[in-house]
Amino acid sequence: MNSKGELLTSEVLKMVVAVICIGFLIYFLAALYFSNANSKDLVKANSLAEQIEKGFYHMEINSLTNFDIDDVSPQGWWVFGFGSGEAKPNFCSERDCVCICKKAIVLFGEGEEKQLQTCDEDGACVVVGPLKDFEDFKINREEGSFTSIRLVNSEGYLEVRKK
Repeated sequence: MNSKGELLTSEVLKMVVAVICIGFLIYFLAALYFSNANSKDLVKANSLAEQIEKGFYHMEINSLTNFDIDDVSPQGWWVFGFGSGEAKPNFCSERDCVCICKKAIVLFGEGEEKQLQTCDEDGACVVVGPLKDFEDFKINREEGSFTSIRLVNSEGYLEVRKK
């Protein structure tokens, strides 16, 4: 009877260790997958930031008032504008800028500070100016809903709009 109890204990111990190992493996694979997905989105965000910078430059050189960017990604990220008199990500320091980054998850009233940190760490920003305040908007490429960006130069101020 005693040998059966020892056998059962060793088998249960092996099962517990196996379950813990499988749990760690699943966690590792999920972290690896999401890390890769985030890096791809960051590359897309950098590309969009470059398009915005080139668009404003193109507008200035050719005296245009509007410029449209139709190939917009990454899906689900947000376009933020940081103008004069606002707190800004470190990248922007004292200059106006446009940032493409994820919307920060706010828990206890730390919204603005958390968003600035998110844009600094995992976002793409481009310095433009002078920037007119605009409403932040989400990049959306779902069926029936498509986000394009319109850059506008009105009265000497640059503006980014959802088209």
